[in-house]
Amino acid sequence: MLLYSKNIYFPNQIKREGYLELEDGIIKNFYKELPQGADYKDYSDYHVIPGFIDQHLHGWGTGSYNNDPSGKAVRTMKEQLPSVGVTSFLATSGATTLDDVYEGIKSTGEILNTQKPGMVQHA
Repeated sequence: MLLYSKNIYFPNQIKREGYLELEDGIIKNFYKELPQGADYKDYSDYHVIPGFIDQHLHGWGTGSYNNDPSGKAVRTMKEQLPSVGVTSFLATSGATTLDDVYEGIKSTGEILNTQKPGMVQHA
């Protein structure tokens, strides 16, 4: 699938007009010109920017890693955060017991081991 915008921002803060090629939720290529015979979705006036990374997150929406260091809390945050532009995050515990910290690390590790690299996964 190709997506067109006049306002595509790359991580190095360069703004371009063109076409992004997407495959399974991953950006595969950028074209200044529409490839011959290709269809595209027109997002002319939208701003397309890289996803935000939240490097210190106790919870979001109905997922609270601080109060519930479980896989369920992390999966809930993974489902809800992309809707506000956050594509990566570090689930952060609060002041708690070592047993709770270890449980959180274990349950988060189980989720990480089941997702595809480089792709936002929805539980």
